[in-house]
Amino acid sequence: DGEFYKSVGLVVDVSEKVYVTDHRIESDPLIAPVRIQNFDSTGTHLNTWGTHGIGPRQLIKPAGIGVDSAGNSYVADFENNKVVKFNSSKVAVDEWGSFGSGKGQFSGPWGVAVAGSTVYVTDSYNHRVQRFNLNGGFQKQWHSPGADLFTFEPRGIAIDSGGQIFVTDIATNKVKVFKEVTAVNNPTGTVLINNGASNTSWSLVSLKLSAIDSAGNPVDYMRFSNDGFTWYGWGPFKPITSWTLNGNKGTNTVYAQFMDTNGLISVKVSDTIILDNAANPPAPPKVFSAEVKAPRLTTRYHNRADFKVSWKAVGALPPGGVTSYDVKYKINRKGSWRQLLTNTKKKITRIKGRPGRTYRTRARAHGADGTTTKWSKVKTTVIPQDNGTSISKRRGFGKAIKKKRSKTYLRTIRRSTRRGDYVTYRFKGKAVFLVTTMGRYYSKADIYVNGKFMERVNGFSHRTRFRKVLWGKSWGKYRTRTLKIVNVGNKRRIDLDALAVLR
Repeated sequence: DGEFYKSVGLVVDVSEKVYVTDHRIESDPLIAPVRIQNFDSTGTHLNTWGTHGIGPRQLIKPAGIGVDSAGNSYVADFENNKVVKFNSSKVAVDEWGSFGSGKGQFSGPWGVAVAGSTVYVTDSYNHRVQRFNLNGGFQKQWHSPGADLFTFEPRGIAIDSGGQIFVTDIATNKVKVFKEVTAVNNPTGTVLINNGASNTSWSLVSLKLSAIDSAGNPVDYMRFSNDGFTWYGWGPFKPITSWTLNGNKGTNTVYAQFMDTNGLISVKVSDTIILDNAANPPAPPKVFSAEVKAPRLTTRYHNRADFKVSWKAVGALPPGGVTSYDVKYKINRKGSWRQLLTNTKKKITRIKGRPGRTYRTRARAHGADGTTTKWSKVKTTVIPQDNGTSISKRRGFGKAIKKKRSKTYLRTIRRSTRRGDYVTYRFKGKAVFLVTTMGRYYSKADIYVNGKFMERVNGFSHRTRFRKVLWGKSWGKYRTRTLKIVNVGNKRRIDLDALAVLR
């Protein structure tokens, strides 16, 4: 205690105690576990805390640290892409964040500063600063004003008594100053299990929910967890919904969070119930129906755009089984349904697709007793377009024709070996996927959609991998959008193989 191996973050609290984050030396992983230490103003060691690992509330590479007026400390984990909260007794009590570029997600969080009831975190590789409440509820994010996103890679952060925010930027070797102008209140809400019952015999329960934003309006989204750390995805807010407990006998807790239209997230709220019988409700009866299997995206072949579609009957089959199937398909969203097969006994076929199109397929089954199922759920398959289609602007990324036995899609790529090269595609659809080659000599790239930074991706792989989806994103509506890919590597290459658009 009191010694350091690789000290990174430092903060002084209101009582002049000094907090320091410390992590292992990367070249010698057998020494120096991660830890946080604090000292009095004379340098006398007081406490050591923190555990190493990738589990809940554990740390791999602690960086910045902040302390609130109650003595709670907040540590950014650069490697685990999260913030871990410790109480005044140095016990880990909460965490938030995951890898990604969405609100509340991180890509290399580094600096932490606490001001009043607000926590600020620098998000280095997402080129932004994010603001949270003391329980991890997202409030706001911002980038460097008037600057290209490349030129803002924030690290250290500090706040003065006037509310000015100072951020070190290692991309431009400057300190940038921001000023907060308005206060933001997060939504609030409650969750009630089985209308407040104390016990249940079923793991399937009913949740009663209420939540409003700071203006008193209903919130838009909600999410749930059985442990307060592993969350299921955001869904539209409903005042009543069903939920499955973890199934363990005894006290079970359900956690809920709410999000408003501005993306502000509430603190965690919870309710408990005692599960005294882990029995589950009976499964609903199976219904005679059909289902289709088809690839979401096909890059299987380097010289053609074919894909396989299969179908089968499921559920409670009628007496005598299934006699035949009907299969239909349509091209792109506004196309009309076409008959692929009628009264066929086959269960698989190949569709000869064309690059740049989206195919939707469905099927129905005919039973021996004369019954016919409803049409199955539609399966969508996106056929990539060649890398040269829909380019609106580029620098570098010249076309390279491969040999006949190439493993790239449609035998062509566009290659860049220079930092700063870019290519911009213009497309209309509700999802887009970038198909590339990955390998030892491949570089990083920054992705922008409609001029907004999305994510930094890495084409490095220990072995060469052809026709791989390096990045993708979907939206709720079909719109015309631009996709810009920028080479940010140093003397390494990027091969753009194809672009797949859900049309």
